[in-house]
Amino acid sequence: MRTIISIILVSLVAITIASADSQEYSITKHITNPGDVIGETSWSDNLLTNGGKLAINKNFDFDSKNQAVNTYNIQTQKILTYDTTNGSHMLGEESYLLNIAGSYKPADDDLIRCVYAAKDLAWLPAFCNTVQSKTSFMNVNHAQISESGNLRMVGEDLVPAGLNYQVAISPDTNSGYLSADGIVRTTFGGSIMEARDNQTNVSATNQWKDKTEVAGDMRTFQKAFSYQSGLKI
Repeated sequence: MRTIISIILVSLVAITIASADSQEYSITKHITNPGDVIGETSWSDNLLTNGGKLAINKNFDFDSKNQAVNTYNIQTQKILTYDTTNGSHMLGEESYLLNIAGSYKPADDDLIRCVYAAKDLAWLPAFCNTVQSKTSFMNVNHAQISESGNLRMVGEDLVPAGLNYQVAISPDTNSGYLSADGIVRTTFGGSIMEARDNQTNVSATNQWKDKTEVAGDMRTFQKAFSYQSGLKI
């Protein structure tokens, strides 16, 4: 039986809300017409070992057409087990990035697209929402790692953009160890900018970030992140 030697857990959550100089930055510099929305997204997954025993099952689906509320442009799932041999290690990283920006539009419906907007407005203001999730692991000696995520950037009318991700790390029961061993870091963050009325200069910014790091032996490690744009009132 293996004795758990050490575990270090560091978790940091930071949230800031700040006013911005209205002359510094235009939210919708790539958008010309009221009501237009533009989106950018990226996904990456990297894995590297210098030996050892690796078993992996990985799925990736991509669909660029308009999506409904419960469907996505990108869907991924990965389950792997790793066991070191002769001092080998494994490292890797998976990340998602979603950026959605929209110009102002007349307030002729009940959909409020920004976090600060009041209900009784003539205009729904311009906005720019950026969210990101990232998990990296290094110096892994043995572990079972499960990651899954989905992302929606292109949707039908009134369908919000969304990003969902979760990761779980546990010991590989077939290896005989009672804990996983390595270093794991997760970063979840977002930045939301908003203008006022029918202007495009930044009026307010909401930024937040969650960081967690674990080093050593892990009986179980789980983190999840979920984001959906828009607010109905």
